[in-house]
Amino acid sequence: MVYVQAAKGFRIGQLNTVRADPVSGQLIPLASNPDSLWNYELGEKSYLLQRRLLIDADVYYIDWRNIQLNALTVPSGINYITNAGHADIKGLELDVEA
Repeated sequence: MVYVQAAKGFRIGQLNTVRADPVSGQLIPLASNPDSLWNYELGEKSYLLQRRLLIDADVYYIDWRNIQLNALTVPSGINYITNAGHADIKGLELDVEA
């Protein structure tokens, strides 16, 4: 069996509760922007040797934009959510069961 999948995901922006680091005065964004991704996958599942061997293989690509991540202010270490850049994630998976 061969399969194909395409999926879109997103995460809403997050509000930050603190506006500035009290020690350094570093400004903290009011909120992060939403991030989003597209996931594409192509795979194949096969039984061989009279169904005694299962091979499950797939390749995938994820296009992730406006990534949300935790950041810390210096020197106070106040945690806040901000946006980073873009990531392309590529990979493959292989599962063999006998």
